[in-house]
Amino acid sequence: MSKLFTPTRIGPYEVSHRIVLAPLTRMRASPGDMPNDLMAKYYEQRVTDGGLLIAEATPVSRQGYGYNKAPGIYDDKQIAGWRKVTHAVHAKGGRIFLQLWHVGRQSHTALQPDNADPVAPSAIRASGHAYSDNGPVEFSTPRALELKEIPAQRHLRRFDREPGALLVGSDRSCCVGLGRGACGRAARAKRNLWRYVR
Repeated sequence: MSKLFTPTRIGPYEVSHRIVLAPLTRMRASPGDMPNDLMAKYYEQRVTDGGLLIAEATPVSRQGYGYNKAPGIYDDKQIAGWRKVTHAVHAKGGRIFLQLWHVGRQSHTALQPDNADPVAPSAIRASGHAYSDNGPVEFSTPRALELKEIPAQRHLRRFDREPGALLVGSDRSCCVGLGRGACGRAARAKRNLWRYVR
């Protein structure tokens, strides 16, 4: 307990204490999955000088959604919205890591572009619920993503080219997925938070 309020390093980042705000799926984005002023205020209220926050799950593509109103990071307007959040945190002397997310099979057709089946490594339905405009709905059976489709996954190419953390001004991105897809690729690209905190 004596170390709790002492400085430490997380990779290249120095923090003033060891209390970190864990990611919370809040589902308060504006229409279009836009990060907004309410979110900027939320994170600003919770940061301390030299502290670290890990932002909520942030889908890297429309196809990666499993929760309605989760803030995305797959278009320029969303990136601008996240910049407001990161600027608010930095203005108070804190750091924020952005959690990149693709839910894979843990989604529902109502959350997918054109009501398509979710994509996953295999066509095996998960048990549980996604959260749509109408509340909880059972996960849909996904469609197995074919090997030939992988190069066309724009969200993967974008994060290979420009780390999501840099796009929005956050200090680092970390990748969370309920399958291997984008996260395995992000880990290989060495843009994964967890390599710094081991």
